[in-house]
Amino acid sequence: MYLAEDPERVMGYIGGHLTGRFGYDGELQYLCVSPESRRSGVAAGLLDAQGAARICVDEEPANARARAFYFSRGTTELDSHWLVWDDIGKRIAR
Repeated sequence: MYLAEDPERVMGYIGGHLTGRFGYDGELQYLCVSPESRRSGVAAGLLDAQGAARICVDEEPANARARAFYFSRGTTELDSHWLVWDDIGKRIAR
Protein backbone atom coordinates (compact mmCIF):
# COMPACT_ATOMS: atom_id res chain seq x y z
CA MET A 1 0.00 0.00 0.00
CA TYR A 2 1.18 3.51 -0.85
CA LEU A 3 -0.20 6.77 0.46
CA ALA A 4 -0.19 10.18 -1.24
CA GLU A 5 -0.30 13.09 1.16
CA ASP A 6 0.62 16.70 1.55
CA PRO A 7 1.49 18.26 4.92
CA GLU A 8 -2.18 18.82 5.78
CA ARG A 9 -4.14 15.87 4.40
CA VAL A 10 -4.25 12.47 2.77
CA MET A 11 -4.77 12.87 -0.97
CA GLY A 12 -5.19 9.22 -1.92
CA TYR A 13 -3.95 5.67 -1.57
CA ILE A 14 -3.30 2.56 -3.62
CA GLY A 15 -3.21 -1.04 -2.47
CA GLY A 16 -2.69 -4.41 -4.02
CA HIS A 17 -0.67 -7.57 -3.79
CA LEU A 18 1.64 -9.80 -5.74
CA THR A 19 -0.36 -12.58 -7.33
CA GLY A 20 -0.33 -15.23 -10.00
CA ARG A 21 -3.89 -14.49 -11.11
CA PHE A 22 -4.20 -14.90 -14.89
CA GLY A 23 -0.38 -15.15 -15.05
CA TYR A 24 0.13 -11.53 -13.94
CA ASP A 25 2.67 -10.26 -11.38
CA GLY A 26 0.31 -8.21 -9.24
CA GLU A 27 -3.26 -7.23 -8.65
CA LEU A 28 -4.43 -3.69 -8.01
CA GLN A 29 -7.16 -3.83 -5.39
CA TYR A 30 -7.68 -0.24 -4.26
CA LEU A 31 -7.06 3.12 -5.86
CA CYS A 32 -8.78 5.96 -4.05
CA VAL A 33 -8.24 9.71 -4.46
CA SER A 34 -10.01 12.35 -2.35
CA PRO A 35 -12.54 14.41 -4.32
CA GLU A 36 -10.51 17.62 -3.99
CA SER A 37 -7.38 15.88 -5.35
CA ARG A 38 -8.98 14.26 -8.40
CA ARG A 39 -7.70 15.19 -11.85
CA SER A 40 -4.45 16.46 -10.32
CA GLY A 41 -2.14 13.56 -11.20
CA VAL A 42 -2.37 11.86 -7.79
CA ALA A 43 -3.86 8.62 -9.17
CA ALA A 44 -1.31 8.40 -11.98
CA GLY A 45 1.49 9.01 -9.47
CA LEU A 46 0.19 6.26 -7.23
CA LEU A 47 0.04 3.83 -10.16
CA ASP A 48 3.68 4.59 -10.89
CA ALA A 49 4.69 3.81 -7.29
CA GLN A 50 4.20 0.05 -7.44
CA GLY A 51 6.97 -2.38 -8.37
CA ALA A 52 5.40 -5.11 -10.55
CA ALA A 53 5.11 -4.86 -14.34
CA ARG A 54 2.19 -7.09 -15.34
CA ILE A 55 -0.86 -5.94 -13.36
CA CYS A 56 -4.54 -6.87 -13.36
CA VAL A 57 -7.44 -4.97 -11.82
CA ASP A 58 -11.05 -6.06 -11.31
CA GLU A 59 -13.35 -3.15 -12.08
CA GLU A 60 -17.14 -3.16 -12.24
CA PRO A 61 -18.35 -2.74 -15.84
CA ALA A 62 -20.82 -0.08 -14.61
CA ASN A 63 -18.05 2.10 -13.14
CA ALA A 64 -17.48 4.13 -16.29
CA ARG A 65 -15.37 6.79 -14.58
CA ALA A 66 -12.85 4.32 -13.16
CA ARG A 67 -12.71 2.29 -16.35
CA ALA A 68 -12.11 5.44 -18.42
CA PHE A 69 -9.21 6.33 -16.11
CA TYR A 70 -7.68 2.84 -16.41
CA PHE A 71 -8.11 2.79 -20.19
CA SER A 72 -6.48 6.24 -20.42
CA ARG A 73 -3.53 4.74 -18.55
CA GLY A 74 -3.12 1.87 -20.99
CA THR A 75 -5.15 -1.07 -19.72
CA THR A 76 -6.73 -3.54 -22.09
CA GLU A 77 -9.82 -5.55 -21.34
CA LEU A 78 -9.24 -9.19 -20.41
CA ASP A 79 -12.98 -9.79 -19.95
CA SER A 80 -15.99 -7.77 -18.80
CA HIS A 81 -14.56 -7.28 -15.29
CA TRP A 82 -10.79 -7.62 -15.57
CA LEU A 83 -8.50 -4.96 -17.04
CA VAL A 84 -4.78 -5.61 -17.47
CA TRP A 85 -1.45 -3.95 -18.12
CA ASP A 86 1.13 -6.16 -19.82
CA ASP A 87 3.82 -3.67 -18.78
CA ILE A 88 2.41 -0.90 -16.62
CA GLY A 89 5.62 1.12 -16.67
CA LYS A 90 5.55 1.48 -20.44
CA ARG A 91 1.82 2.16 -20.60
CA ILE A 92 1.43 4.92 -18.00
CA ALA A 93 4.54 6.81 -19.13
CA ARG A 94 2.83 8.11 -22.27
